[in-house]
Amino acid sequence: GGLWHQSCCYEFPSYTFGAVYIDGGSAQINNTLIEKNSTFGLWLKNSSSTQIASTEFKENPGTAERPAAVYIENSSPTIKNSLFQGNVIGILAENYSAPTIKDNQFTQNTTPIQINSLLTNIDNNTFQNNSNNGVLVRGFGFSGSSQEINWEKINAPYFIDAALTIPAGYKLKVKPGVEIKLLD
Repeated sequence: GGLWHQSCCYEFPSYTFGAVYIDGGSAQINNTLIEKNSTFGLWLKNSSSTQIASTEFKENPGTAERPAAVYIENSSPTIKNSLFQGNVIGILAENYSAPTIKDNQFTQNTTPIQINSLLTNIDNNTFQNNSNNGVLVRGFGFSGSSQEINWEKINAPYFIDAALTIPAGYKLKVKPGVEIKLLD
């Protein structure tokens, strides 16, 4: 089950869970404009196969705790060929989410992408005129099933703004070419 949106550009009222909230289901969202919601533009929770393509996320502030246009929680969507513009955070992936974020454009956001695990597949995105042109990392994503994490090169820097810990018995492999910057 799920929801199909194609070529829609209607104005929806703002809801607590965002313009579109998917919990346990999946969706295909194509050629859609999601903008100016008072919370998330899209909230994905426990969704494994949602596909988002050629969609524009503009000026979606998220919530005070999670100021994101797209909030991903324990989900593995594919987001490609989309535009994220004027958001506080373009994509926020938490709770062992493993999204594929590919061929998107991030412009005029404070933080284009924020992740709390390196389970994310990020490839061939462009970052322009954001406060930080890259990916903010807030955790590595170690769990009982993920005791070894690879930190892959993404052709943009990763930013770290707090100490990150590798627990005893776990391994982090930083791949050649990975660029890591510390924020003040």
